[in-house]
Amino acid sequence: MKKLKVFFNLLKIVKPLIKVMCFAIFFGSLGNLLAMTIPTFGAYKIIKIATGKNINIKLCLIVLITCGVFRAIFKYLEQLCNHYVAFKTLYIIRDQVFLSMRRLSPAKLDRKDSGDLISLITSDIELLEVFYAHTISPIVIAIICEIVLIYTLYLCSPFYSILLFVFHIIIGILIPFIIFFRTKDIGNIQRRKISKLNTSLYENVNGILELVQFNSYDLKNKEVIEISEDLFDTSIELSKFAGVNFSMSTFIITICNLFTLLLSVKLFISGNVELDRVVVGCILIISSFGPVLSLSNLANDLSMVFACANRVLSIINEEPIVEENKDGSEVEYNDLKVEDLKFGYTDRNILENISLNGSEKGILGIFGKSGSGKSTLLKLIMRFYDINSGKILINNIDIKNIKSSSLRKNEAYLTQKTYLFNDTIEENIKIAKINAEFHEVVEACKKASIHDFIINLPNGYKTIVKKDSLNLSTGEAQRIGMARVFLHNAKLCLLDEPTSNIDSLNEGIILNSIKKQSRDRFFILVSHRKSTLGISDEIYYL
Repeated sequence: MKKLKVFFNLLKIVKPLIKVMCFAIFFGSLGNLLAMTIPTFGAYKIIKIATGKNINIKLCLIVLITCGVFRAIFKYLEQLCNHYVAFKTLYIIRDQVFLSMRRLSPAKLDRKDSGDLISLITSDIELLEVFYAHTISPIVIAIICEIVLIYTLYLCSPFYSILLFVFHIIIGILIPFIIFFRTKDIGNIQRRKISKLNTSLYENVNGILELVQFNSYDLKNKEVIEISEDLFDTSIELSKFAGVNFSMSTFIITICNLFTLLLSVKLFISGNVELDRVVVGCILIISSFGPVLSLSNLANDLSMVFACANRVLSIINEEPIVEENKDGSEVEYNDLKVEDLKFGYTDRNILENISLNGSEKGILGIFGKSGSGKSTLLKLIMRFYDINSGKILINNIDIKNIKSSSLRKNEAYLTQKTYLFNDTIEENIKIAKINAEFHEVVEACKKASIHDFIINLPNGYKTIVKKDSLNLSTGEAQRIGMARVFLHNAKLCLLDEPTSNIDSLNEGIILNSIKKQSRDRFFILVSHRKSTLGISDEIYYL
């Protein structure tokens, strides 16, 4: 039942492309029927010639060549339509996945394994192409061809229809179901192992400096090799089932052909069926296995497809931890109140009995050891998570009741690690205010003490930030993040260790700038260094 639910959920996604899918089925059915017609028609005419009938050979050749040409055209059109549907559907799925990530973020993605996400948005989605290009239409095509074949064979002899039906059921349904249910768990295991490998590779790339520094290549290389070998073993197991599937299908086809020949001989000898009908029935059955073999070959692929589909659909259908408020109150920040706040993740409690007040302007410092919940408190004020109990109020309105876009507009948040996009420095800073004028960007950079560094780069503010090519230090990246905060011009600024990676001279410049800006804004400044909090009007201890 679970697999059927996944199957129908995948079908819902392809609904907008149903017309193109029907064309694929139409062309595919005609193509397969023509493929069976060519040898059957040829054998029928040969029997007519052998029995002394007057046959127009030229016309027969024209018919056969015409059937062959149209068979090729229909096959091409079937594949064209199928792959159009497949890749258009993957586009729709990617769009839904990224919309879902936007809806789930940041609470869900904040704690999700990066390697698992990489697998999901790349290989998992790509493998769904098998379902949309090579599963839906082949199933319908096989059913249509089966109906036409059974009716045609019934006209030759009811025994042919029964024989065809029994063996096609074995090859097209029974064998695939056996293989599918034997491999369904292997598919899930393989996807998990691929995610594990991605995570390991991702960590090795990000931690390359540490591996060089401590000469730890062998340790991590051994880990990657072990994971790869484990994944290889699973892939081999899947390949064995593919081999079993092929062998069983080939054996059954051979048995069916043997039975067909024996039945044809018996029908002819008994005189119940004329020779031309015997030949048509015999050749038609022998050439009829194309569509059902397509179904048989799906068994192994579907175990992987359903494993991928489960993972993709789970993130598309997942409910967000924090529901975005689209219809709440619009506010202009005046004050902040946190009353008896309590919060914990599912596995442990983080904050309890937290109360604080924030005014229209000034600086509130929060001091505490690592792990005391300083960063978590800022995320709660940003409403990345909802608190377990207590209240967070802006202008005496619970932030749950404030429109999310309005809340973001009134808050600026600098994290401990600033992410830079593959774009110019100017555009990276303008993330905070998309329509900002250039002079506003420059002014924000001056306040963040990064302007002088930028103008000395070869292309200044137009310099492209690229991983591993522009050597930005962590401190320089952090100052770009600080420039974003100043450009955003929010009234409530949440700064999480803003100077932890900056030298003392630049720290002094930035803290001085924060102090000046606090005449018009309210800052919550988090730090584990008391010296950084010297500019604060009030300090809370966690």
